[in-house]
Amino acid sequence: MALAEMLTEWARSRGDGVVELDPDGGIQLLLDDGMTVDIGPTDEDESFSMTAAVGPLPEDGRSAVMEELLMANLVGLGTGGASLAIDAVSDEIVLCRVFHTDDLSPEIFEREFDRFVEVLRFWRERHDAGQLGRGAASRRLADDGTSPEPAPDAPGLVRI
Repeated sequence: MALAEMLTEWARSRGDGVVELDPDGGIQLLLDDGMTVDIGPTDEDESFSMTAAVGPLPEDGRSAVMEELLMANLVGLGTGGASLAIDAVSDEIVLCRVFHTDDLSPEIFEREFDRFVEVLRFWRERHDAGQLGRGAASRRLADDGTSPEPAPDAPGLVRI
């Protein structure tokens, strides 16, 4: 299903009108709390990206902030399957995710969009409160047993 068709079906299911994409084939969705989510095609056929700004990369403690973002990206544990990145042009932290339209129904899109927005709000709240790089989210991930190094006798581990 094409992006425009899928978004139109999704909008109709929410009681909204027809979705009109911009000339580049994308759309910007404005959320009730003023946040925006950009949705647009990627260079890969049958896929699109969802991107939103978390906030400016802080001047102080950049290494600790980047470390926390990387830890959250570990198999999507702190990002709901999306990725946190740094936009080098705007010097902002962004949340982004790529979807393949051939695997996506309007119902699945709605669930994943809501999940994306929930994760975005979490990271924006941490950013706005000055908590990034302070370790709270990173420690929570580590306390959940998300070590990238399995124990030598871990069940399901096959050494090749």
